[in-house]
Amino acid sequence: MLTNRLILLAVLIGGCLGFNETDSLFDIGGDDLNFVDSPTSMRDNFQYAETDILEELYNTTRVTKRSTRSNLCTYQRSKTQYYRSRGSWWRRRQNSRTVIVNYQDCCPGWSRYTGEPSCLRAICFGRLQYCPNGGSCNSPDFCSNCNPTHYSPRCDLCPQVPFCALTYCTHLPSAIETMTCQICMFDHGPKGQAYKLSSDRKACIETCSWRREHNLCFPGVCNGYHTECQCDAGFTSTPGARDCLKIVTKPTVLTATMTVRIPPDGTTPKDDVTIDFHKSPNSVNYINTKPAPNRKIQLEWTATSRFKPTISSPGPREHFIPPSGYKIGLVRENFVFVLSGNQNFPDNSIGPLEETGISPSNPKLAERAFTGQLNQLPPAGWQLQSGHSLKYTYSVYNGGFVTVADLDARGATHPRFLTGESFTQAGTFVFDYSLPYHCTVAGHGARPCTQPFDQRMLELSEAFTKQNQINGKFGGWRDDHAGVLQYDIELKLMHKVGEVLKENEMVGSEHKIIDLNGEGEDERRNGGNREFSVHFDLPPDEPSVYTVVVTVRDAVRNSIKNVRRSRRFFIFDNSSSVESRDERYPLGVDDTVNNRGLWWLRRLDGNVAFRWTDNLINELHTGQGFLLPIEHVPEFYGDGYDQTSGPRSIHPIENVHGVVRFASQFGVDAVGGRSLQQPDQSRWLTTTDIHAQMQSFRFDRRDGESAKFWVIGEDVMGNSRVNSFLMHIDSSPAELGTLSLTNRGVEGSLCTTAETYTV
Repeated sequence: MLTNRLILLAVLIGGCLGFNETDSLFDIGGDDLNFVDSPTSMRDNFQYAETDILEELYNTTRVTKRSTRSNLCTYQRSKTQYYRSRGSWWRRRQNSRTVIVNYQDCCPGWSRYTGEPSCLRAICFGRLQYCPNGGSCNSPDFCSNCNPTHYSPRCDLCPQVPFCALTYCTHLPSAIETMTCQICMFDHGPKGQAYKLSSDRKACIETCSWRREHNLCFPGVCNGYHTECQCDAGFTSTPGARDCLKIVTKPTVLTATMTVRIPPDGTTPKDDVTIDFHKSPNSVNYINTKPAPNRKIQLEWTATSRFKPTISSPGPREHFIPPSGYKIGLVRENFVFVLSGNQNFPDNSIGPLEETGISPSNPKLAERAFTGQLNQLPPAGWQLQSGHSLKYTYSVYNGGFVTVADLDARGATHPRFLTGESFTQAGTFVFDYSLPYHCTVAGHGARPCTQPFDQRMLELSEAFTKQNQINGKFGGWRDDHAGVLQYDIELKLMHKVGEVLKENEMVGSEHKIIDLNGEGEDERRNGGNREFSVHFDLPPDEPSVYTVVVTVRDAVRNSIKNVRRSRRFFIFDNSSSVESRDERYPLGVDDTVNNRGLWWLRRLDGNVAFRWTDNLINELHTGQGFLLPIEHVPEFYGDGYDQTSGPRSIHPIENVHGVVRFASQFGVDAVGGRSLQQPDQSRWLTTTDIHAQMQSFRFDRRDGESAKFWVIGEDVMGNSRVNSFLMHIDSSPAELGTLSLTNRGVEGSLCTTAETYTV
């Protein structure tokens, strides 16, 4: 009751003096006031007759005094009380007041258990007498005696040295400066260390190690740290990595040959073509290998390659790179074939045809020969034609592996494969079944004649010569695919066989070679695009019929080339002549009679037929058949390429006993022919039919006159022979004179036996 009154008095005084309801007028020590734990609304009914406390709210707390020995502090706090009281006229009203309270409790950072008088237990970072990582909580929010790997005040983990397994340090603010590494990560002692501790123990430096993120430095030499790695010659690091596992040296190809052939069937002649495409890389070779229908060509290859680098010893790394744990060499070889050019078929590709004896995990460490065959070309329905091509590509790769022991996985091994280099060589076969041709022959090719000299397929300086030499010219030859490789100009003897002349294969011939191998492809296709000349010297004492043969070979690689031949003939004769055979085949005139060595014509009318049948002859030309027909060999000299026209062609030269021209004339005088010594060169009358061997003349004549007939016979060499026949004209009848008989030279003797008498 007293308390209530005091409070009421204070309220009244405060109201009179102007205090707020929350102003503090005095302190009430201890907790002697009764607080309402669960306040109710101020508008609730009064619960007390005089003063009812409705609620109490604590406002502020502050320390006003501290005891350093017991860590007890005196706290002061205020609280606001809300209550109801009876007013004037006994009306109830609501009021509030502020009460200041002093009390003792543990100072901040300290605590005590129930029943302990003093606060001697420190609080470290919200937990009573607890510090992590081995620390001791002896002062508020300060952990001391932390583990070496942690530092005060919180026993936090020391700042870490990168790749350090155990880092020591002391307290802040110098923890970073004082941190030191005791041992680096992935340290396996003498077997290997992925990191090495620096001399000041503040860094773990990467070494050449087994770890994938590290530089293995193999093949190479490493003296410790990864920065001291020196890759072996021919090796470098792979992109995005730090190692020596990339090979920068290509394999070496020692030999590489490709052979194309037709499998033997007993009828096809063997004509293999072998190309060394290592010595001539990317070469284009023309071939005329052509299988029979529904048969294949055979391709056979041999390639020898090598890759054998010098590898440094692993040295100290032998614990995770065994000395025999690596193989570096050839890891792959293959061929690819592509047949193309047929408009009715897509390109036919075969391959890669792999060498099965090597792989990245089984490299060949030294030289390796890769051999194989392909018998699949052309595909069914594909008929090889000129211009089709077959490209072949040979590729060889190097590589290998190194076996690495993972010391972090108890030495488990795994291979690391090297990135290698490759070496590729290729070649192309172009099928060419077209023969060379001359631009003047229609339908044999696409390249026309463009120069004046192109018109000369083969032209000789003379058809008949007495000089022991011959010159020739030619040009205008073409080959649309492989091009002309060579001209072979050959001088051959002809000889008589029966009634024809043939090339004498039993006698050696002389050759002149013109090689176009070093000229450009288009030049060769135009046959050299110039005029060529050739000269032959002839044996001076060997008259004969000769032929000059031009053999044009194209550039196919087969031993049996695509060839075209053309030939021209000539006669060399510096010794023969036209001779007369008077004794056996005398000259004569029809209807003449011989009297005492004189020939008499007894009629004055009609034609006079002068005959020289078989009188003139060139014995050499007749005997050796110089003018006979020449055998035509179509398989060697096709249409348009043999000599079918000209002075000496394959056709016979019309002649009689080697004489190709007869001419005749006559003269008349009245003095017994004494004025008719030489023929008049302007009066020769050529015989139109040399085989008749006669000429008929009509002229006026009288008795007592004489007529002389001349005949000239010429051979192809221009040699000639003139022969003559003298006759006398006497148409008068014969008269019988005195007859005397002579017997053995004695006149007047009687004839006792038959004798020959002349009158």
